[in-house]
Amino acid sequence: MTKKLLLFVLLFCLFILTASAQVGKSKKLSTPPPPCGIKLLDGYVHVPLRGIDSWVGRIKKEGRLTITYDIGYLAGEYVNHCLWDNSCLWYKEQQFNGGLVKIALGSNEAIYATFPKTYANFYAEVKTQEDIAEFLLIIMTYDETQECENKI
Repeated sequence: MTKKLLLFVLLFCLFILTASAQVGKSKKLSTPPPPCGIKLLDGYVHVPLRGIDSWVGRIKKEGRLTITYDIGYLAGEYVNHCLWDNSCLWYKEQQFNGGLVKIALGSNEAIYATFPKTYANFYAEVKTQEDIAEFLLIIMTYDETQECENKI
């Protein structure tokens, strides 16, 4: 009788472990894509967050760059942070894909990009030139002309 009970308990535990592994896999598969057609570089993942009045999330790679985004009318233009206090190391504007993009590198090792037409802001702490390159390669795939999912 105890052998049957032990076998039952072991099978039950195996069933629970298998079911929880399947739930974990299904959660990973259900992560929504990055906003407005952003293409991720190899190794990067999209982590949506819950915003109150804007669409927020992160694009990150373990041990590397983390890009945070904030999209919505009330988000404003993050690129202005270093313009207001005159701490930009450089600032550039460019017409791109039917809209304007503003990019600035602050003296605080932060890079900012704003697409004013859709109030889309991206920022990251950059430590290397490779970080800057990866930031630009990712955010420049943002397509403010495409119809994006509900942002908030």
